[in-house]
This record gives sequence, structure tokens and C-alpha cells, in this order.
Amino acid sequence: QLQLKEGNGTVIFTILPTEGQFNGMEKERSTLLRVNVTAPLKKVKVKVGRKNVKVTMAKTRADFDKAEAAYYYDAAPELNTFSTPCSDAAGISVRKNPQMLIKLPATDITANTVTVSMTGYEFTKGHPLAKQTAQISAPQGVKVAEADQQPYSLTPSWNAVSGADYYELQRNPAEQADLYRSSAQYGLFVPSSRRQQGRNIRLDRSAGSYQR
Repeated sequence: QLQLKEGNGTVIFTILPTEGQFNGMEKERSTLLRVNVTAPLKKVKVKVGRKNVKVTMAKTRADFDKAEAAYYYDAAPELNTFSTPCSDAAGISVRKNPQMLIKLPATDITANTVTVSMTGYEFTKGHPLAKQTAQISAPQGVKVAEADQQPYSLTPSWNAVSGADYYELQRNPAEQADLYRSSAQYGLFVPSSRRQQGRNIRLDRSAGSYQR
């Protein structure tokens, strides 16, 4: 079971002891946290069971990989790590938003609670298309012209809105059966503010196929 608390600029992530068991289960497992961020953490504190664990900040990924307990800021994680070597796909770089990697030493996961305190957590990634700040209105003249109604596709159109960076299109699933009710089927709006981004934390535990 995982718990998450936030307050005064600090996020506390708690991993409760694992319940249940199976044949061949290895209780001593290390823990790796992958935390999506938009800026490096200022401080990381770790407690395993009743003991505080010292974690050091690694300056390079190589130093992080060699350490038993450390944290590392990966500014541009590479996602293309499974392509066949020397293939065309292997030469394609796929990057994502920054991550903090936090590695913890092995412990009995059925007996010990693991608590990670992260100070200075930030994940405020904005919309990639939003560039302006302005008062804007909903588009007018939303329609699907007869010429744009095809057997397997509909192409809506609308009047451009001054100052809009992008548009979002919503379709009413309740009217999906009648594809030609196009004028009622589509609604278009332009958001005027950024949406709050959800927190995203991934936990991996070694010595088995245990992931959350």
C-alpha cells in the first residue's frame, strides 16, 4: 500500500509493508522511485523501518547506478531503451519530462515501512501549445459541412479565434450512432487557464516482477 502527503513544500511518500507471500518470494528487495518533476528536489530524506538512511546526490547517472542509496536528477530521460541494437529504431531518441531517481537499499519489504521525504517538489509542466495569455471566447460557427461528411470521417470547421494558441474538440458519445448529426455532435472550446497536473510517481522493486 502506498500513501502520499503534501504540506509546506514537502511531499512525503510512504510504502507500507507488503502483505501476503508466495513460493519463492524474496523478501529482501531494493526500491527505486521514479518521480516526475520539472525541477530538481532540494532535499531527500529516507527512513527504512526505524532507521534513517543516508542518501547522497549523484552527479552523474553512472555514479547513481553504482551507489546503494542515492538520488539523481535526470533532465531528459531516454525512453527508447528496448530497440534492437544497430536497427533504424535504435537511432531514434525519445525524451520525456525530467525525473528524480531515488534508489534505496534492500530491506525486508514484509516487515519495514519505507518513508521518503522530498523537499522542493515541483511538477508544473504547462500545455506545450499554450504560449499567450489573453481573454478569449468560444469559437463560433462550429459545423461539419456536407462536403466534409465522409462514410468513415467527419471534418469539422469553425471561425478562428483571435489570440487562441490551440483548440480542444469534444465529441458526444451518446450521439455516436448517428454520424450525420454533426452540428450537435461536436462542441469546441478554448481553455483560458492551465490545468493542474497530477502527481506521477513510479515504484520499482528488484528481485522479481513487482511493480506499482
